[in-house]
Amino acid sequence: MGTLVLTRETGGLRHYLEGEPVHAGVTLELQLRDGTWLPGRYEASRHGDELWAWFFTGITRESLRLNQASILRWPA
Repeated sequence: MGTLVLTRETGGLRHYLEGEPVHAGVTLELQLRDGTWLPGRYEASRHGDELWAWFFTGITRESLRLNQASILRWPA
């Protein structure tokens, strides 16, 4: 459980979670305010010199832009 860490690599920017690289399309779980976990799919998009992380849920088909305070974990 932790937050996304943005790292600059030879090939560009990449998010890491708990020391592991996060790849597009991977399933992660987002902790909601009430403490429950919501599974969803990670995607990223580049905006200038920033890499934005997105969380797509199958429930609402909506996307949430993740920020540095978003608590995530790998599924069990």
